[in-house]
Amino acid sequence: RRGARVEGSTSGSGDPPPSVVADAPRDDKPRHNRRGDNASRDRFADTLRESHSGGRISKRDFKSHLGKLSDPPAALKDVTVVLVGTKKAGNVGAIARACGSFECEDLRVVSPRCDPKTRASLSAAKGAQHIVHGAGVYDTLEDALLDVDKAVAFHVWCDGLEPERARDVDALIKTFPGGRGFLSRAKKDNEVNFETDEETSPYPRRDKHTQNPVVPLFVGARRARIRGVSGVGEDANETREDEADKKKNDEAKNDETSDVVVHGWRRRSHVTEPANRAGRGSGKLALVFGREVEGLTDDEVNACDAVCAIPTGRLIESLSVSHAAVIILSQYYQSRRGGEEE
Repeated sequence: RRGARVEGSTSGSGDPPPSVVADAPRDDKPRHNRRGDNASRDRFADTLRESHSGGRISKRDFKSHLGKLSDPPAALKDVTVVLVGTKKAGNVGAIARACGSFECEDLRVVSPRCDPKTRASLSAAKGAQHIVHGAGVYDTLEDALLDVDKAVAFHVWCDGLEPERARDVDALIKTFPGGRGFLSRAKKDNEVNFETDEETSPYPRRDKHTQNPVVPLFVGARRARIRGVSGVGEDANETREDEADKKKNDEAKNDETSDVVVHGWRRRSHVTEPANRAGRGSGKLALVFGREVEGLTDDEVNACDAVCAIPTGRLIESLSVSHAAVIILSQYYQSRRGGEEE
């Protein structure tokens, strides 16, 4: 208080009285952000400098930041995260940040109902902007899963669906540990180069210029390939013509009124052109997450090899898509890191 008299007097050495020292404000600011205050953080900062990753990254320079972890390589290098019909750009950025936190740099977005690279997405990414800029954009889930080895769909209700059902996340990781082991065995046994050998590669190829599949896709193509379902894909040309006619009819209906609901949700208001689909690597494990409200359709789940529901309590029906992605990526990362340390 102004004008208040301080009791006591200074000592001969000039030190303030004990009461003044006790009442002096203390500096309680965290010190872990400064160089030398935390050895673990210093090592992390050195890794960022050596790998040339992290920080705010422009869309022109994102390629120089991808795939820089080499010693040891990224823990989830053989994993890709697929988002279907995302409505909020912030979720794309939040999941990109989760991917970066657990060393997974392959993000794919299918038919987004927002601009996946808007400011809201880049702001939510917080250091993983290079993953947002490098994300592949696809029109269909079939296209996004063209070059993956195994795909796991995460859906709340799994009853009545075709894919193998994992009872929990631990069982899922044991059954589908990833794509890295498959690639190493295939290359050792068959001496196959999946990046250049077009004839012997078990995955469909893309045109180098257009990035479109060399063999046009149709609904149910992957389902027929991985499960051999009869009646699916027997006449691909006829199936594609039927799908094209259906798409034209849906577009015509949408043009008549903006309130028409297609497939259970409104048509997406933002049209994103396909991009960054080539050169993403073959034989990966795809983790497929659905829309914020509707989740995945039955056809989308049936296009995957397995389906898993994250166990939750009785108060909330399901997790948000970003939280679900964080949980799954964390579990896969811990399974890899624990195995390497042992």
